[in-house]
Amino acid sequence: MVLGAGGRPVAVLIPVCDPTERLVRLVEDLAGRFGRIVLVDDGSASGREYLRAAEPLVEKIIVHERNVGKGAALKTGLAYIGESADVVTADADGQHAPDDVERVGKALATHRGGLVLGVRAFDGKVPLRSRFGNFWTRIWFWFATGLWVGDTQTGLRGIPSGLVRRIASLPGERFEFEMSMLAYARLHAERPLEVPIRTIYIPGNVSHHRPLADTRLIYRALARALAERLFRRAEPWFVRVVLSLGSNVEPRREYLAKALDAVRGFPSTRFVAASPVEETEPVGVPEEFRGLKFLNQVVIVDTALGARDFSDRMHRVEADLGRVRGVRNGPRTIDIDMVDYGGMTSDDPELTLPHPRAGERDFVMRPWRELERRMASGGASSVGI
Repeated sequence: MVLGAGGRPVAVLIPVCDPTERLVRLVEDLAGRFGRIVLVDDGSASGREYLRAAEPLVEKIIVHERNVGKGAALKTGLAYIGESADVVTADADGQHAPDDVERVGKALATHRGGLVLGVRAFDGKVPLRSRFGNFWTRIWFWFATGLWVGDTQTGLRGIPSGLVRRIASLPGERFEFEMSMLAYARLHAERPLEVPIRTIYIPGNVSHHRPLADTRLIYRALARALAERLFRRAEPWFVRVVLSLGSNVEPRREYLAKALDAVRGFPSTRFVAASPVEETEPVGVPEEFRGLKFLNQVVIVDTALGARDFSDRMHRVEADLGRVRGVRNGPRTIDIDMVDYGGMTSDDPELTLPHPRAGERDFVMRPWRELERRMASGGASSVGI
């Protein structure tokens, strides 16, 4: 099974309109490779029997009562999946080989700060219109965004969980949404990773692309990207994360330093600031541990990782540094709490945000406020180890 961040199954998202038996064959093959498959039926007027045949093999089929466009279908599926998984988008018409879908999904395990693109070589029997159209669009895409992408029309794309919600909010309801997704890749922490895939064109395949109307929308999206690049300074797609580090097992300073180094080494993450280390009395601990004082530190980073992805990596750092979860409020080599993740709210027991007890902890709130004050006044970041 293809696994992404934190060992969670990668989800395959397939927009569908008037499917054929090729959808069933695709889903049958992917079901043995992926733990989650989501279909979005974008107002199909025919082929409902193939959707019924595929239904036992997928997690969910979301239905649009009328056709609103491939982009809208993708956005519906992305909103449903959210940050719960990395996502691979694939077409329903058989143009993406299951082996290639799997390769794009596996690439997401290490490429966390940007898109993964299944890029065709356009060799073999490729219609001249498709070959010319892709080449010309690549030129205009480079001119508008400054990015060179080998295949601007690929529908086989991997999206790390941390980018899913933001991509789902981009403009576009039809094929131009995919162009918007690519255009905003210039703001990602990492450039798109290109994975070579087979070039498959199926004779007689019915396309829902409207040559004039959709081409106009696609180039309008490129014009918007060019205007934003030239006249508006767009912020990179990073999220600010506030962490609280603590240790009450010697060597405490060494554990704090190692934890901070590990966090600074997270992919698609950049260090912003850290407070001086301070010693505090333990609170709410068993009697026999009250003499074990804590060293605490607040750390601020910017990251393109999703909240769950980041949290999973925090827990791995704790485990690597010998953190044992047994006695409640017992001694700990290192404790890393996510205090805030870009203002996100979550009541998930495994990831509650903001941290429910941070507001009660002076050793968290006071250094955090001081760091924010210093950064607002242009003060340099510091590390007090």
